Amino acid sequence: MIFAGNLGRFQNLPLLAEGVAQCFDDHPDLDLFFLGDGAAQADLMARWGDHPQVRFGPFLPFAQAKHLVAEASVGLVSLTPDIYRVAYPSKVLTYAGLGVPVLALVEPESHLAQGLESAGIGAVAQAATPEAIGAALRKLLNNPPSRDMVLAWYKDTADQRHVLDQWGAMIAGLERG
Repeated sequence: MIFAGNLGRFQNLPLLAEGVAQCFDDHPDLDLFFLGDGAAQADLMARWGDHPQVRFGPFLPFAQAKHLVAEASVGLVSLTPDIYRVAYPSKVLTYAGLGVPVLALVEPESHLAQGLESAGIGAVAQAATPEAIGAALRKLLNNPPSRDMVLAWYKDTADQRHVLDQWGAMIAGLERG
């Protein structure tokens, strides 16, 4: 699994890591890879730096990082409470554009959570607890969507051509009246 990007204070990464760790004993081949840097990096490394199933990598430009992300079985998205009201993490689209299913720690009532689950391309923790994160991860590991399914969702809803077509239709509607 990979979290790629800003290891910042709005990503709720310590809680996410605790939740992922709920699955380590049952899945000894599961690795948690933090790729990037940021304000939470020191705390994460202090807690998880010696764990054999947790790894850290430096920030990389997207052209280099995308190969690491594409190899992951799960892409991680995590936000602190209420951030979903003002942000839609671009990493969801990055992961989906590479065919990587998503595990999200975000409020279940958010558009992001509902979209991931209704499309069947990810799982969402139903509460902000390590146990709920572990349960969502187990759900995803036991019944992962195929990369083709994730890519199809991306192409149908989020690729550049589709988004531009949607904006064009909205503008045309405004011009008509």
